[in-house]
Parts: sequence; structure tokens; C-alpha cells
Amino acid sequence: MKKALKLFALIRPHGLSYGTAFALLAVATALILLLPQKVGELIGLISVPSGRIDKAALWSAGVEIGVIVVAQAIFAAGYGYVVGRVAERIGNELRGRFFRALIAEPISVADPRQAGAIANQFVSDLAMIQAGLSDALVTFVRHSLFTLGALGAMFTINARMALITLGSAGLVAGVCAAFIFVATRVMTQMQVERAGIVSLLLEASNNKYAIQAFRTSGYFHARFEERIARAFAVISRYLRITAIINPVALTVLTVAAFGVVSFAVDEIVAGRLEVADLVTFLTYVLILVAAIVQAAVTGGQLRLGGVMVEKHRELLFAPPEPAHDPDRARPAASDAPPPGFLFADVDYRYPGAPTPALSGASFTIPAGKTTALVGESGAGKSTIALLLLGLAKPAAGSIEIVPAAGAGAERPEVAVVPQNPFLFAATVSDNIVFGRTGIDAAMVQRAARMAQIDGHIATLEEGYRHWVEENGQNFSRGQQQRLALARALVGSPKVLVLDEATASLDVGSERAIRLALKEIAGQSTVLVIAHQGDLLTDVDHVIVLSGGKVVYEGAPDGARSGSNGPMLPSQIRSATLAR
Repeated sequence: MKKALKLFALIRPHGLSYGTAFALLAVATALILLLPQKVGELIGLISVPSGRIDKAALWSAGVEIGVIVVAQAIFAAGYGYVVGRVAERIGNELRGRFFRALIAEPISVADPRQAGAIANQFVSDLAMIQAGLSDALVTFVRHSLFTLGALGAMFTINARMALITLGSAGLVAGVCAAFIFVATRVMTQMQVERAGIVSLLLEASNNKYAIQAFRTSGYFHARFEERIARAFAVISRYLRITAIINPVALTVLTVAAFGVVSFAVDEIVAGRLEVADLVTFLTYVLILVAAIVQAAVTGGQLRLGGVMVEKHRELLFAPPEPAHDPDRARPAASDAPPPGFLFADVDYRYPGAPTPALSGASFTIPAGKTTALVGESGAGKSTIALLLLGLAKPAAGSIEIVPAAGAGAERPEVAVVPQNPFLFAATVSDNIVFGRTGIDAAMVQRAARMAQIDGHIATLEEGYRHWVEENGQNFSRGQQQRLALARALVGSPKVLVLDEATASLDVGSERAIRLALKEIAGQSTVLVIAHQGDLLTDVDHVIVLSGGKVVYEGAPDGARSGSNGPMLPSQIRSATLAR
């Protein structure tokens, strides 16, 4: 029951809707509980010598039963509609909460699972939560009312028979509760296995190129079949448990029924009970046992819904993000000077990592200059990008903006071109604007020209209104990266980070980015993170990292290897590491 109460945190804001639904539910339940009594009265009218049957009274009783049946159906439809609607509304609220929290979650989180896997599990678990908020909750309340109502009616007919039945009902309830407790645990595992199946499907569909190229489809198919077999075993266990509940309950009911009927015969012989009363009583017994079983089953579903709410509590009940301010999404003013950055003794360690990614890193990113950040893989280059973007916070040390911003000033917006560009299903223009305000068509076209992608856009039938498929599948890798560059350049950003943006590009695409950087030279502070390439030949400042520490900072020609001219990027790296 404690787990089921987790759902009430979601229900409380919609108390009026649920109150209306439960009022309708109470009326529908009362009407159903009235039926056995009316049927008993009908039998009483029939159980008389044929010549004494009151046909008018018989028809009246039949009409009453018909009205009760239709009325309860109307009230049942009403509460079903109200609860279904409010449950869907809560589901949409949860989807919105989850999406906002997932997007806002820090990049360097302790949980190593991919965001896609987390989202997939949530989609699967949300079905359990919504079932708990609608069908399961309504069914549990209704059958709880049935249980109380049937017991009350049975005690009214014959208290001693009701006590005998109550003892049997208690046994049925205990057996059902035990089964449901076990079934809920198995159901939780079943959700995990089902989510795993979908994760494998997504994994394979997103990596068909590599799977087919390596001819390993058989291996991945075997993994998928193994996961299906595991899920089937868990689901089979759940089905076995739930299949046993009804036979056990009916066995107890049958034994109890024999005892009740035996006792009732003595009561009828003694003149303390009518046959019609016995029929009515047994009808209430059937309602009672069915209600107990259903209440136990739906109680388990409520518990499962509560477990799922608790499972995703961190994301569902995270403090809301500040309201979106359109001005914060507006490109920086063109007359604002580009800022610089001063890193002072910065330390950073990823959660669970044995060694720090940065250790005592101190360096300057000069304002309005192009700075190259070089070093071997794992040296800490991308970690610096995360810190600069504000996506992570240093464990020690400080990052200052130079010149210092005034009191209350916000961190300057930083545009980034990542190694793996993100393109979403929308138009070319939408992908460049990226949800920001204050960007007009002329600014989009200028950014596309600077990124050397305007020529390709001109060949598209709908130009800037051309639809980009999910993950940019209808664009080449170089075209995707140029669109990502146009997105970063639109509105003349004051800080631009290229995080291994040319690592897998052709010479032409890399040259396009180099030309774009020349065009914004002096207008923006640019940080180029790379191992090698043409971008490093035009930099003003170089920072070399090794093992999370700065081993060189200065001009590109500050280190030499016997020649009088500036060093090539690869020579910069080799010479400075050797110092």
C-alpha cells in the first residue's frame, strides 16, 4: 500500500476531477448492489401458486431492474470518461516533466546509461503509471465498494451466514494478496526486459551501417533472440502466477458455498430464511469474492504504478527549470565586444573516474582571438569545452570572464560545432535557427554562405524550406557539419567552440570552415579543439594539454624544432610534449 500511495502525489492536483469520477462511481456501484435485491424480489413474485402471480407487479419489477442496469451503465460510462481523460492529462504532464528534466540533466552524470535507453524505459513504465491512475484505480475503488456493500447486504439478510462467508473471504483475500505481491515483483522485472528489447531494436536500427559492413547481423540477431527468450521466461512466470489466483479463490469459494448452503437449509427448515433470500445472499457472495479478487489484482497494479513513479522520481519531480526567456535565446548584439576567459587552477573529475580529467589547469583564452587546444585523446580538451559551455562545473579553481562582466550579468552565450552534428527532423532553416529568436531569413542565408553550404541549399527543390530527415540522413556528413557550422555562426556569436568539428571531414568541408573562421576573425573569440588539420594553421594562440595538465601555452611559433619558421600543428604538439 505504501508503494501505491506514490501515485497520490500525481492525483492531488486533479482532486476535483477524481472526486467527480468517484461520485459517479459510487452511484454506479450502489445501483449494481441493488440488483441482487431486486432479482430476489422478482423471484419472490414468481415463487407463488401460478394463479396468484401479480403480472403488473412482475412487469414493474422487471422494468425497475432494466432501469437500474441502464442507469448504472450511464454512470459507469461517465466515471470512465472522466478518469480516462484526467489520466491522459497527467500522462502528458509527466511526459513534459520527463522531457524537460532529461534535456536539462547535466552532461556528466553518474548514471552511464544513454539518454535514449532512459527515455525508452520511461515510455514503457508510463503505461503502468497511467494504468494505475485510471483503470486500476477505478477498479480498485469500485471493487472495494462492492466488498463493503456486499458484506453489508449479507449481514442484513442473515448475520450468521455472513460471518461464515466473511471468514472464507478473509482467507481468499490473504491468498490473493500473497500472489499479487509476488506478481508485482515479477511484473517490474517484465518491464525491464521489455524495455531491453526495445533498446536493442533502437541500437540495431541506429547502427545498421556498421552491422552490415562487418557482416555481423547473425551475432546481433542472436543477442536479440536471447533477450526475447529472457523476456518470455519472465512473462511466462507472471502469467502462471496470475493464472493461479482465480482457481485458488474459486476453490475457497466452493468450500465456503457448501458450508453456507448447508447452514441455509437449516435456516429455511426453521422458517428463519426464505428461498429468495438465499438466492440473493448467494448472489452477494459471488459479488464479494469477485470483488476481493479484483481489488487484490488492481491493488497490485497500483503498487506497480507507485514503483514506476518512484523509479523515475529524480526526473519526474526535479525542480522546474526557470521559465524560458526569449531574450536569452537571442543572438548577441553585433557591437558587443567578444569576451576572453581565464582558467585558474581548474580541477575536474568525471563521476566514477579513477583519475581527474583536468588537474590544476591554468591558461587564458584571449578575447577576440582564435585559440587552438591540442593534445592526445583523453588529455582534457573536450572537458574544457564542457566547462566553457557551462555544462559542467569545476571541482576546484575558477573560470573568469575577461574583461569581467558587470554585477548580475549573465554568462555569455557560446556557440558550438560538435564532432557529431545534431540535425533534427525539420526544415533547413529551422535547423540553422535552432529555436532561437531574433534571427531573420537574411541572417540565416548569410550564415549558410559563410559555412559554404548555401550552394547546396540552392540546388534543393524547396531551398531553405527543404525537409531534413531525422539525424540528417538525406545530407552527407560534410553537409551536416556545414549546417551545424551555419547554426553556430548565425547572429555573429561572440564565442565559438569547434570541438573536433573537422575530425572526419573531407578537405573541402574543412576548408569551408577555415574560410568561415577567417571571416569572423577579430569579431568572435574562437576555441578550436583538434588533433591536427588546416584549422590550426591560422590560430593566434596555442594551449597544449597532456594528462589533464597544461604543458605549453603561447604563440604558435613559440616552440621550434631547429627551423626558423612557425611550426606545423603536428610539430607544435610533438615539440611541446617533448619539452
